[in-house]
Amino acid sequence: MVKLRKILLAILTGALISGCTFAQKGRNDNRPPKDKPQVVDKDKQKPPPSQDNNNRKKP
Repeated sequence: MVKLRKILLAILTGALISGCTFAQKGRNDNRPPKDKPQVVDKDKQKPPPSQDNNNRKKP
Protein backbone atom coordinates (compact mmCIF):
# COMPACT_ATOMS: atom_id res chain seq x y z
CA MET A 1 0.00 0.00 0.00
CA VAL A 2 2.84 2.41 0.85
CA LYS A 3 4.64 1.57 -2.39
CA LEU A 4 1.43 2.14 -4.40
CA ARG A 5 0.92 5.51 -2.69
CA LYS A 6 4.49 6.59 -3.58
CA ILE A 7 4.02 5.57 -7.21
CA LEU A 8 0.70 7.40 -7.50
CA LEU A 9 2.17 10.48 -5.82
CA ALA A 10 5.12 10.45 -8.25
CA ILE A 11 2.77 10.16 -11.25
CA LEU A 12 0.56 12.95 -9.92
CA THR A 13 3.56 15.22 -9.30
CA GLY A 14 4.94 14.56 -12.79
CA ALA A 15 1.58 15.25 -14.40
CA LEU A 16 1.17 18.47 -12.44
CA ILE A 17 4.62 19.79 -13.36
CA SER A 18 4.29 18.93 -17.04
CA GLY A 19 0.76 20.35 -17.17
CA CYS A 20 1.90 23.68 -15.73
CA THR A 21 4.81 23.83 -18.16
CA PHE A 22 2.67 23.30 -21.25
CA ALA A 23 -0.09 25.60 -20.02
CA GLN A 24 2.23 28.63 -20.06
CA LYS A 25 3.24 28.30 -23.72
CA GLY A 26 -0.05 29.30 -25.31
CA ARG A 27 -0.80 32.46 -23.40
CA ASN A 28 -2.10 35.45 -25.33
CA ASP A 29 -0.26 38.66 -24.51
CA ASN A 30 -2.33 41.73 -25.43
CA ARG A 31 0.04 44.39 -24.11
CA PRO A 32 0.78 47.30 -26.49
CA PRO A 33 4.22 47.26 -28.11
CA LYS A 34 6.95 49.29 -26.45
CA ASP A 35 8.24 52.42 -28.16
CA LYS A 36 11.89 52.61 -29.05
CA PRO A 37 13.82 54.83 -26.61
CA GLN A 38 14.73 58.19 -28.07
CA VAL A 39 18.28 59.43 -27.71
CA VAL A 40 18.46 63.16 -27.01
CA ASP A 41 21.23 64.79 -29.00
CA LYS A 42 22.80 67.82 -27.31
CA ASP A 43 23.21 69.63 -30.63
CA LYS A 44 19.45 69.63 -31.25
CA GLN A 45 18.40 70.98 -27.85
CA LYS A 46 17.07 74.51 -27.49
CA PRO A 47 19.40 77.05 -25.92
CA PRO A 48 18.53 78.06 -22.37
CA PRO A 49 16.44 81.21 -21.96
CA SER A 50 18.41 84.37 -21.54
CA GLN A 51 18.74 85.97 -18.12
CA ASP A 52 18.38 89.46 -19.55
CA ASN A 53 15.85 91.59 -17.66
CA ASN A 54 15.55 94.21 -20.45
CA ASN A 55 12.97 92.12 -22.32
CA ARG A 56 10.39 92.19 -19.54
CA LYS A 57 7.19 94.13 -20.08
CA LYS A 58 6.60 96.98 -17.68
CA PRO A 59 3.15 97.24 -16.05
